[in-house]
Amino acid sequence: HDITERVLVEKKLEESERKLRSILDATHDMVLLASVDEADFGKILEINDAMAESLGKSKSELKGTNIKEHLPADVYEKRTAKVFEVMKTGRPVEFEDTRAGKWFHNVFYPIFDYDGKVKQIAIFTRDITLEKKMMEDLERSRIYFQTLLEKGWDVVMVHDENAEIKYVTPSVEKIMGYSPDEVIGRSTLEFVHPEDVDITMNALKNLLFQPSEAFHDFLRVKNARGEWRTVEINARNLLHDPIVRGMVVNYRDVTEEKEMENLLKESEKRFREVMENANEWVWEVNIDGLYTYSNSAVKNILGYSPEEVVGKKHFYDFFHPDEREKLKEMAFEIFREKKPFVKFLNRNVHRNGEERWLLTSGVPMFDEYGNLVGYRGVDMDITAIKAAEEQIKELNQYRKALIDNANIWINSLDTEGNIILWNRAAEAISGYSAEEVVGHNRIWEWLYPDEDYRTKILNRVRDIIEGREKVEDFETTIVTKDGKERVISWYSKNIVVDGTIIGSVAVGMDVTEKKMMEREMKKFKRIADTVQYGVVILDDRGKITYINEYFASLHGYKPEELIGEPIGSIVSEESKEQIPEAEKRLLEKGYIEPIEIYNKKKDGTIFPVMVAGSLIREEKNVYFAFTYMDLTEKKKMEEMIREKEKLAALGRLAAVIAHEINTPLSNIAVTAEYLASISEQKEEIEIIRKEVDNIASIVRDILDFSRKEIREATEFDLKEAMDEAIEKVRRTCYMEGVIIQNRMNPCIFRGDRQRIMECFVNIVKNAVLAREEGKKSHYVIVECEEGEEIKIMVRDNGTGMSKDVLENAMKPFFSTRPAGEG
Repeated sequence: HDITERVLVEKKLEESERKLRSILDATHDMVLLASVDEADFGKILEINDAMAESLGKSKSELKGTNIKEHLPADVYEKRTAKVFEVMKTGRPVEFEDTRAGKWFHNVFYPIFDYDGKVKQIAIFTRDITLEKKMMEDLERSRIYFQTLLEKGWDVVMVHDENAEIKYVTPSVEKIMGYSPDEVIGRSTLEFVHPEDVDITMNALKNLLFQPSEAFHDFLRVKNARGEWRTVEINARNLLHDPIVRGMVVNYRDVTEEKEMENLLKESEKRFREVMENANEWVWEVNIDGLYTYSNSAVKNILGYSPEEVVGKKHFYDFFHPDEREKLKEMAFEIFREKKPFVKFLNRNVHRNGEERWLLTSGVPMFDEYGNLVGYRGVDMDITAIKAAEEQIKELNQYRKALIDNANIWINSLDTEGNIILWNRAAEAISGYSAEEVVGHNRIWEWLYPDEDYRTKILNRVRDIIEGREKVEDFETTIVTKDGKERVISWYSKNIVVDGTIIGSVAVGMDVTEKKMMEREMKKFKRIADTVQYGVVILDDRGKITYINEYFASLHGYKPEELIGEPIGSIVSEESKEQIPEAEKRLLEKGYIEPIEIYNKKKDGTIFPVMVAGSLIREEKNVYFAFTYMDLTEKKKMEEMIREKEKLAALGRLAAVIAHEINTPLSNIAVTAEYLASISEQKEEIEIIRKEVDNIASIVRDILDFSRKEIREATEFDLKEAMDEAIEKVRRTCYMEGVIIQNRMNPCIFRGDRQRIMECFVNIVKNAVLAREEGKKSHYVIVECEEGEEIKIMVRDNGTGMSKDVLENAMKPFFSTRPAGEG
């Protein structure tokens, strides 16, 4: 045989394999292929140079050995658990772990055999120790500068020439009680005391016309609690500065200092009166720190009365035990310097054991000879403010962690297009680490190697940075580090600080699989919408993601009404028990053979369907596809066949009955005729003749029913036929306590009188037999309504009919009575 073509194919396969090994050996990532068969679980099948180097041996020494031999026991156990998770779910597993002081990012991918069973695991590992350290350093740096802004007691504000606030530091919340977002965009004059507005306006004019001049003064401003606070203002016009472009105002709250100055100027009596009614804790201590005076506010702040404090407690007795010695030493250092102090932050313990954060300000007290005799000061309870600061700190840390751990690509650029932020998702999708891309703009050449396409993208980026465009759902096709194309959907906008654009931020979502799925779904939908059976696709939560038009109309819905709904919403209650077992078989076998269940239409109708299904596995998702066939007509046909078989059996039985009964009936009829001619018991003999006629009629009815013969129609009175039927029932049923009323009016009708009367007999008899056990009286009332149709109603006060009885009542031979009575 000519095997040239086969040899060429084998050579191409060998060449492809060599290229693949070269690529794997060239990458910095560590790659290993391991078996998960029971016989050689953990056996190394393939390994690249980077992984071999990490394990400290050559590739030849490692191939064919078990990975367990080369890993610490704890690392092996953890990674084996991840292998079992991949085998169980059939999905890749991504995680980080540490070994020998280094951090690794691992991805375990399943490799399936033709039966869909995981046979091998492809392990990709990357050393992320440096990335970890960089992120930690970056976080410490961020917290450091953020703390400088948030913890400082001075507020920096920037507003334009119209006094509209454009920026304010977070410390405004501690000073004024407003968040930056509540202040930005409002006029400075909104917060200034009415009596100080003119001063502020004149200062603003002077700064506008004399840019080199500075402004310094004290103003009263209203905080978020409606309090007027005195602030020391230092302002400078930097509107001409291209970076700032605004008036920079630095202010700090000097309310307590001013209050202290005023208090010291007042008389002792006035001082005492005012202090006793102050919300802040006003106190005096001697040079040893023992309280010599305290106002009543100490009760609200620390839970002690002034009498329990003065002469009995030192100021450091209330400090938290963890900080007491440290704060005590700091306080007495101030005492030694004999200087005023402002906003000394200290943690104290309330009488009930709760923590209280206080801001303490004080001034030294001297005797007539200039000797220090103690300090006088004020404590303000800022416990609530402190709690709010902690919440803000936690929130900022949460935001940082959210960016790093987000499953979406987040990156930030400066005005030159250089990368300044590159999160983990960006690394995972692009293949480029933050270390490779941060600090320059070469990433654009790597992601968009086609020059024309890159130019188009960069123009778009420039428009975003310069504020000309805000992008939403903008899709680009990037080339990853390993040469694959991925489709990314972007949301981008510029970053503005103090009115100046400093860069942009972009959020990207990898929609490659989604795009591929959309294309496949369009093809599938075109095919599925043409078939004459139902098609349904479910996600792994059992929610409907697609249905064809046939399935929707079969259930009385429009397709959009069912998308997103659980499949159980259209399954009947009796068939819902089959769903868990079907799901189990699907996951185990990958398919289910056709089963018969009952579904529910929009109007509540229950109907039979035949269902078959198969499992669709993707890289990250699992879907279930089902086909539905309506069995309603099939069920009806089967029922008709069963009924015909019953009727055929009845015909054979009827022929036997007619032969066996008609002969003795004829003899009875002849005898009755003879007796009537010679006997005086005319009435009794007439009853015999009627019953013989009745039996003969029943035999004929059975024969007619089995043959489906049509009798001759005659005109007769329906009321009379009903009366005869009632009389027959009275002669054959137990009637004690039973009252039957025929309220029908005479009504002439054309039809088969005998069959209609039989119908009347059956209905009235059923109404009589429906009597509730134990009831003394039972009513049966017959009424008639005439119009386009004649409606005859038979009502009774008996037990009624259940839903099941109503559904089967019109079927031949159906009865709820014991055998022989129905």
